Amino acid sequence: MQQEIRIGVIALTDSAPFVVAQKTGFFEAENLTVELIKQASWATLRDKLAYGEIDAAHMLSPMAIALQLGLGGSPKKDVLAPLVLNRS
Repeated sequence: MQQEIRIGVIALTDSAPFVVAQKTGFFEAENLTVELIKQASWATLRDKLAYGEIDAAHMLSPMAIALQLGLGGSPKKDVLAPLVLNRS
């Protein structure tokens, strides 16, 4: 049974792992049907994640903490951030 996941991304180079995984069939090999949904801004991505319009997201590290605390105008949302792809 395939799991369907909607992932919000911002069109930046650090979203490349999701794009490459989709193009090379990695998601399919893991029984995942993934839809990458391009977002216009970080705020849009945050809000769509908070309200359940997307299931996962490529986001800035502090956004997960802000969502957990209910900061930035979105409601509190339990967020699991299992992977940091880039830190500068």
